[in-house]
Amino acid sequence: MNNLSGPIAEFNNPSATLTDVDLSCNQLTGAVPNSFSQLTALSHLALDSNNFTGLLDLIPYFRQMNLELTASYNPLLPATAEDHGYNTSGNNGSISWLELKGCSLIRIPSALRYLPELNILNLSYNRIGGRIPDWIWRSMKSLSLSHNNFTTMGQIPENTTMIFLDLSFNKLRGAVPFPSAGFMLEYSNNGFTFINLANNKLSGTLPYADCPSDHNSLRNLDLPGNNLNGSIPPYLLKGCSDLEVLNLRGNHFSGTWPDEMDELCQLKLVDLHGNKLEGPLPRSLVKCKDLQVLDVGGNNFVDVFPAWLRNLPDLRLLVLRSNKFYGPVSIPAGKNHSTNTSYFPSIQMVDLAGNGFTGVIPSEFFESFKSMVQGRNNTLDGMVFGEAEVVEVIIKQQYMEILEVFSDLVVIDLSNNRFSGPIPKTVGNLMALIVLNMSHNALTGGIPGELGRLSRVESLDLSWNHLTGEIPRELVAMTSLEWLTLSYNNLSGSIPSGSQFSTFPSSSFQGNPRLYGCPLPVRYNLTQPPPPPSQVPNEASASHNFELIVLWLLVGCGYGFGFALAVVLHVVCTGRRKKMAHEN
Repeated sequence: MNNLSGPIAEFNNPSATLTDVDLSCNQLTGAVPNSFSQLTALSHLALDSNNFTGLLDLIPYFRQMNLELTASYNPLLPATAEDHGYNTSGNNGSISWLELKGCSLIRIPSALRYLPELNILNLSYNRIGGRIPDWIWRSMKSLSLSHNNFTTMGQIPENTTMIFLDLSFNKLRGAVPFPSAGFMLEYSNNGFTFINLANNKLSGTLPYADCPSDHNSLRNLDLPGNNLNGSIPPYLLKGCSDLEVLNLRGNHFSGTWPDEMDELCQLKLVDLHGNKLEGPLPRSLVKCKDLQVLDVGGNNFVDVFPAWLRNLPDLRLLVLRSNKFYGPVSIPAGKNHSTNTSYFPSIQMVDLAGNGFTGVIPSEFFESFKSMVQGRNNTLDGMVFGEAEVVEVIIKQQYMEILEVFSDLVVIDLSNNRFSGPIPKTVGNLMALIVLNMSHNALTGGIPGELGRLSRVESLDLSWNHLTGEIPRELVAMTSLEWLTLSYNNLSGSIPSGSQFSTFPSSSFQGNPRLYGCPLPVRYNLTQPPPPPSQVPNEASASHNFELIVLWLLVGCGYGFGFALAVVLHVVCTGRRKKMAHEN
């Protein structure tokens, strides 16, 4: 980026040796000069992210050999072949790579059908609707048509050379568009590496097929936000050892999760949130040594706490919320403190909310989360994501959907269970913690003063328990605290003053008859009866309380000639704390 501005004039005597022109990320205006098409040796022309307007005539560029042309995020209108009366019997063009993202296109340029060597096409973030044309599959290896208005498409031909396919965020209807039952994952028929059909209106079941071990190539299968149903095909779990991302979130899959994980499992992300799955979690998940994200929230799983996942070295997010898990959350005996061994060594988010967990929370439960003590490098190593991975947490007593994994968000949510006994003091050692929610349980005893050491905590919810005693003065030291609710307990004494405490509303402390001080209006009244318990929120009834926080940490999917896919989490939302501090 050089902050170049203004129009580019046509030029004479074009170079016969110039191969690369990159004018992207400037403030250039006017029409794209046709002189660029006279650069006979040109192999790469980048015009992205400027203010070019008018027609982009593709036909003159047909003379270039294997040209890579990118002109995304400009208000351009590509000229069509019909504009030139293009003769299909003539020489076809050899543009091999074309990107016109975010150009407000309303149709696919017809000139593209005369580009038999076009291997990479990206027309995402436009306004193109209707049917995806059949000719588009002819020689394509990478096709991105996401964030458009396509409604229909033909079946993908079995002889396709496609490797990367992104049709997410359209309006596609009907069955998953694969031509035969075995096509999607029988890699002898195709070379798919990345398939993203997220957030369409696809329905029906996934085809059943075998997955030959000698033809594995698919690494990413993203089908969230559709109306797919039926059971999870076993071939997705056994035999397809290269699969790294399986995202079936927000569909209607039912039945049990087959306990058939492959011995060579390479899964890094499994998201089955918001389906109708039941039964226990498959114990064969322990074979997935690279697993980083496991989200099975919003189903009907019935099982005990999966302590057997404790030795997965890279598990970062464990989301079990809104299921039927039960029993204690115990860590097995035998941990050797002298060797500094820890369970769940990389865990960043533990969400057990809305289940039937019971008993006392053991101190060892928090002691095992070593990565929450000092924090860690929060890049999901080598992860290949689709468009948006959604994680839900409860902050400020409302469901929040976090689009993508916010890289420094460290969360423990134990709310809406039946935990009893005291809050373990060891939670005060988790210095990287951002959100702690233990509300709607049956916890007793005092609030540990050790919580005051949690200098990064922004949201603390201990409401609707049976906590007693005074609010520890040490909590004033929680200088990052922007949301606090201790309501509906049996706390007593004076509310501490100073620091953040002067900003909290009376609702943060209400329902504690023996508690007094600012911001409560009057001193406690011994005759005041406690209020009735509130209804425990669930994912369906709480929908009207949704506060959608869009923390776009867009996970990019890079690809080149080798079409290797890689993802690095990157924080782009710097205003999160200010948003969380806004009070309803």
